[in-house]
Amino acid sequence: MPSKKSTRSRRSSTPSRAKLQPRLYGPAPKVSFVWLITAAATAAALGALGAYIVLGIIFYQNQAMLLFHPSRKVATTPASVGLAYQRVALNPQQNGKYLVTGWWIPAPQNSPWRNDAILYLHGATGSLSNTLPQLKALHSLGINIFAIDYRGYGQSANTLPTEQSADADAVNAWAYLRDQQKFDPHDIVVYGQGAGATFAANLAMQRPVTALVLAQISPTAHAIFQQDPRARLLPLFLLANQHLNPASDLKRLNIPKLFLDWPDHSAAKPNTTRHNYQLAASPKQLTSLPAASPSGIAAVLQPFLARVLHVAK
Repeated sequence: MPSKKSTRSRRSSTPSRAKLQPRLYGPAPKVSFVWLITAAATAAALGALGAYIVLGIIFYQNQAMLLFHPSRKVATTPASVGLAYQRVALNPQQNGKYLVTGWWIPAPQNSPWRNDAILYLHGATGSLSNTLPQLKALHSLGINIFAIDYRGYGQSANTLPTEQSADADAVNAWAYLRDQQKFDPHDIVVYGQGAGATFAANLAMQRPVTALVLAQISPTAHAIFQQDPRARLLPLFLLANQHLNPASDLKRLNIPKLFLDWPDHSAAKPNTTRHNYQLAASPKQLTSLPAASPSGIAAVLQPFLARVLHVAK
């Protein structure tokens, strides 16, 4: 039997359970004020960068919405102003609908330019219903008219319009005049108003036409983007996929071109028509009108057509 002394000796030589426990907590580490400020600034910068990237993505995907303001309503037709017409639908889709719709307004049989046609490309706002005064005035000259609504407008396909889709729609309309109406391409005059002037110039670069009429050319996409405070924050030269700038095409087009201009009192806009006229290759003509009068436009257009088209016999 062990002695009491040896028992006390073993107890004193064995470490206590408390001394074997690891130390779980200690004093809080000291964090400098500079580190806190740096961390907060870094988090804020990353958040701002993320928001900036998201803004850029949204702009890239939706910038056409700043340029195109279509209406899906076709409240009136050429019949509303006493014109006989035929509704035309181009490019049937699998869902039974058509990509592009338009109006074919034939010239009377005894008209001077019954063997010629004007392809009318409207601007970025509204639909064909907004163009009836212009179409009636042009038809009074005695020439066939074919006017289209780009996809996204009127009764055409219900998609977001873009510069690229409108360019393609203009080419399809030209093909209709050549293939369905059997017009010689050199008997086709393309009339583009507003943004339609850009599509008209692009069409003339891709397909043969006899002349261009470019009325009240819209500002470029860059100029329109600059009016939006959100877009001004972005590197537009990297993100812009819409341009609406016919200048490069007009510099290379050697067909007759009639530029029509009139005062725009709705906003302070640069005189884009005059600027493009100065850049365009010859032959060219600039006529400034006192107002956007359809009858005044037709009066200027009549002698221009007489020079570029052959009068039917």
